Amino acid sequence: MNNQHPVNAPARSGSKSLLHRFVAVATLSSLMLGAVSAWAGNTGKFELKSSAAAGTIPVTGSGSFTVADQGSTIVFSTTAGAIDMGIRKKHTVGDDSKLTPKLLANATISLTIDKSKLTFPAAGQTVSDKVVKGTFTMLGKGQPVDVHYSVKNEGGKYTLLKAAFTLDYTRHSKEVCMGVCVKKEVEITVKPFTIDIKP
Repeated sequence: MNNQHPVNAPARSGSKSLLHRFVAVATLSSLMLGAVSAWAGNTGKFELKSSAAAGTIPVTGSGSFTVADQGSTIVFSTTAGAIDMGIRKKHTVGDDSKLTPKLLANATISLTIDKSKLTFPAAGQTVSDKVVKGTFTMLGKGQPVDVHYSVKNEGGKYTLLKAAFTLDYTRHSKEVCMGVCVKKEVEITVKPFTIDIKP
């Protein structure tokens, strides 16, 4: 009777368990890879510009951002540490930040726009010099901004030909003064790039 129960039965059970785990890991990996591939093109670059109050000391910078289509909204986001400001970065980001509260390197900075308020051009068409309200968020506080933009529809993908807005950094921090004060207005300009989103 014992011959009807092979001694290697547990091994087959273990093999099945191992196979199930392998399939689960492979499936999860495929899903993650697909998600990364879907958003691979949704990145862009921007420049920022301000100056000391007298206009004699330029404050400039540049960085990259990611774009997330969240259904009803589009969110452009970056981290403070990803912004290159040359010698002025140490006074802006990190433990020596002159902003109050301090702007740490891992802090998220974002711009959120309601898609229903955007003008999406038809295939092969361009819309120019449009303005849409957005919410700029930094240090846990948001402020409304007017985003000026032009966009072209190229095969269902949208090329942002230009986009720019001006923010008031004192809506998020105390004014920064080191001998002279930095102007409240900071200009953000987005470089042209193509974004894959649904209207």
